[in-house]
Amino acid sequence: PNKPTTKAPSLTLNTDDHFAFINGYPDGSVQPEGNVTRAETAAILYRIMGDACQSYYKTNSSSYSDVARGDWYNTYVATLENAGVIVDTRTNGKFRPNDAITRAELASMIAQFAGLESASAAKFNDVGSRYWAAEEIAIAAKMGWINGYPDGTFGPDRNMTRAEVAQMFYALLNDQNVPATVSFSDVPDGAWYADAVETLASLGMFTGYPDGTFHPNSTITRAEFAAAALSFADMA
Repeated sequence: PNKPTTKAPSLTLNTDDHFAFINGYPDGSVQPEGNVTRAETAAILYRIMGDACQSYYKTNSSSYSDVARGDWYNTYVATLENAGVIVDTRTNGKFRPNDAITRAELASMIAQFAGLESASAAKFNDVGSRYWAAEEIAIAAKMGWINGYPDGTFGPDRNMTRAEVAQMFYALLNDQNVPATVSFSDVPDGAWYADAVETLASLGMFTGYPDGTFHPNSTITRAEFAAAALSFADMA
């Protein structure tokens, strides 16, 4: 008789527990103003994977030539690769762990948690049907996690801004009916990100600057991304 097989669990996010999302560097620094890297994104997604899928896919064996067993991010990258979360295979077998994460790369990873195999092609004039992450960008856009720009572009090679990350976490919230008690002088009413920024700021997931601004179009730093992810896990 055939041996029973364990069915692979669906990719889910664990939003109940507390995690250390971003660690420091060997010299004791955290470099809070640096860009969020691909390795750090892998670490964050690994730490908020559902327990069942993390256990099922966990491995230290990666196919990437620049991900060694002794690297701090080895398990995170190897597990996400094994789970099919990392679909970026454009760079001759390299993961490029220290490169800043782009909008397309983040979309390609987070789309794997959507529970969708496909989505209608998003109409972005800078994302052709043969673009390596076209399907994942369409899924992320369909879910409202990472959207395009008013000029019809997606900006796949750009880094994520504070407003864009706020919108992503806002779309993931189970309950968006939160009274907005915080506002910022550079977040006008009617801006596409206004509800997300004001809701998440009211929940304590994002903070502004001492002069009352939010800087929605600034690239999000690793410290800000870590703080938002940790707050999201606390309350989602």
